[in-house]
Amino acid sequence: MSVLGALGQMDYRPGFIITLNHDTIYGKINYVDDVQNSLNCNFKSDYDIEIQRFKPGEILAYRFVNSKYYVTKEVKVEDNNRLLFLEFLIKGKVNVYFCRTERGDHYFIEKDSMMNELVNEDITFIEEGVTYSRESQQYKGVLNYYFQDCPELQREISDISLQKKSVIYLTKKYHEISCSSEQCTVFERPEVKVKTELAISAKYSSATFWYGHTNFGWFFKCDDYPLTMLDMNIKMNIPDLNENIFVGSTLRFVYVLAPEKIENYLMMDIRSSNISLAGLLLDGYYKYPFGKLIPYFHAGIGFYRLTHMKIMNAIGETIEGFDNLKTSFGFTTGAGLQYNLNDKVFLFISGNYESIQSRAQGISGEFGVGYLLK
Repeated sequence: MSVLGALGQMDYRPGFIITLNHDTIYGKINYVDDVQNSLNCNFKSDYDIEIQRFKPGEILAYRFVNSKYYVTKEVKVEDNNRLLFLEFLIKGKVNVYFCRTERGDHYFIEKDSMMNELVNEDITFIEEGVTYSRESQQYKGVLNYYFQDCPELQREISDISLQKKSVIYLTKKYHEISCSSEQCTVFERPEVKVKTELAISAKYSSATFWYGHTNFGWFFKCDDYPLTMLDMNIKMNIPDLNENIFVGSTLRFVYVLAPEKIENYLMMDIRSSNISLAGLLLDGYYKYPFGKLIPYFHAGIGFYRLTHMKIMNAIGETIEGFDNLKTSFGFTTGAGLQYNLNDKVFLFISGNYESIQSRAQGISGEFGVGYLLK
C-alpha cells in the first residue's frame, strides 16, 4: 500500500473497500478501465484526503456503489498463477468472475471451492494445404461439467457465446432451477448507454504554409499565414472499454487568406492567394469527468483535398501551376476544457497542434459548442 504522489487518470466514484480484517471502509474509488481495475484499487476514504493504492491481496475486495464488485483471487491466467482483483459477476450456487488483461478477456467459474477458466482459444490448422482458423469452444465442456445436474440446460450451453450477458443469464437460470429457495446476486454494473455527441467549432491558426508548383516540383514556404478552420464532429464513447474514451470523425474545412504582400519566389511576383481545403479526420478523445468542467485530450489523423487555389500577381492576374498537390495526409493533437451548460449542451475550448502534410503546420486555438444526443 502506498500514497500516490500523482493522481493520474482520475474518475473517483462512491464505493467501499473490505480490509483483510473484514472491515468495510466507505469513500471513493478511481474508476479506470478493466485492465487497471484488476491490478490496483486507488481509494480515498471519507475521512482522509490521502489517496491509497491497494494491490490484490492487500484488501479482500472493493466495490463501486450499485456497480462493479472486485474480489482478490489467485488464478491461473495465460499459463501463470497471478493474484488479481476479479470482477464478481454473479454469486449463487455457482460463482462467475471476469478479468481483462492486455491479451484479452478471461472468465472463471467456481463451485464448491473449485475454480476453472472458461477458455475459447483460436485454433489454427492446415487441411489440404489451406490454413483454417476456428474457436476451440472449450468453455462449453466446462459449463456442461459444472451444470451436469441440470441436463435441461445442455441445449442452451451448446448455443452460448462467451460474453458477460450470456454467461450471467445461464448461471442465473441454473441457480433458479437447482436452488429455488435462495436468490442469486448479480453484481455486474447496470448497462451503460453509449453517449453520442455532435459538435461544431471554429479554429484559428497562424501557420507556416507551403505552395506546391507543378513546373518546379518543389514548395514555396511562407510563414505566418492565417488559417481558419471549421469543424463538424460526431463521436461516441466505448463503455465496454472505458466510459471516458470517445472515438469519432470530423469533417473539416480549411480556408487560407494570405497577406497582401508575399515575398517573390523564382521571379514570380506573388502578391495574394486564396486557398481552401476539405478534410475528413478520425479522432480519439479521453475525458476526465469533474462534474461540469471536463478536461480532455485528443488526437486524430485525416486526409485533405485541395478544393480551391487562386494565386495572383501584382496586377490581379492568376498565376498558373500551383496545383500539384491535390491530396494530403494530416494529423492533429491537443488538449482542452469542456463545460456542461446542462445535461445536453456543452461549450469547449482547446489548444491544438495542426499539421497538413506538405501544406501547413502550426498552433491553433479552438472554440465550439456541442450537443449530447443520448
